[in-house]
Amino acid sequence: MSRTIHAIASDATHSVVVLSTASSGGGQWETPVKLSTLRLKNEDLADVLQAKRVLGNSRVEVLESWKVNAANQGPRSKFGKTLAAMRAELDSHLAGSKVAGQLEPMAIDGLPAYLASVRCACLTALPVVDELPPHVDATTFMARLTKAEAENAQLRTEREQLKGALAGVLASGEPAPATPGSKAPRL
Repeated sequence: MSRTIHAIASDATHSVVVLSTASSGGGQWETPVKLSTLRLKNEDLADVLQAKRVLGNSRVEVLESWKVNAANQGPRSKFGKTLAAMRAELDSHLAGSKVAGQLEPMAIDGLPAYLASVRCACLTALPVVDELPPHVDATTFMARLTKAEAENAQLRTEREQLKGALAGVLASGEPAPATPGSKAPRL
């Protein structure tokens, strides 16, 4: 089974990974793979992704998973569109603020170097302040917080709507109409 990390983003405690897993078999003209977005703890990242079973592991939270054909990986293919959508919403799956990330594909062997950069970024991150700065009063802060929460809720609903629309487009899978004088597509 081959695995490729297509994108990864991390906060102080967790990482979100876009991973493709492929078996050696497949159809005559296709290469079936599964693109998945996973969330796991930073300390489990290397162990879990090198294990035999990733998607059934109890330390992995599968956020979304799609079966796609990797024979065609261009930006207009189903694989490319699904991967672009997963990369676009990668940061939204993080609970904290992003400290490190990579949108280029990498092998599982590159995880130790990535984890070292995450640790360095976490050590140099600014500490969380428990008190408000003297020039900000509590009512202004609460108003800003309420506005930010409302915007986040709206963005979440829009993301869910886009996810549903993408699922509908990917599920339709209708063949292209035949042009006059050509044979009908084989199904």
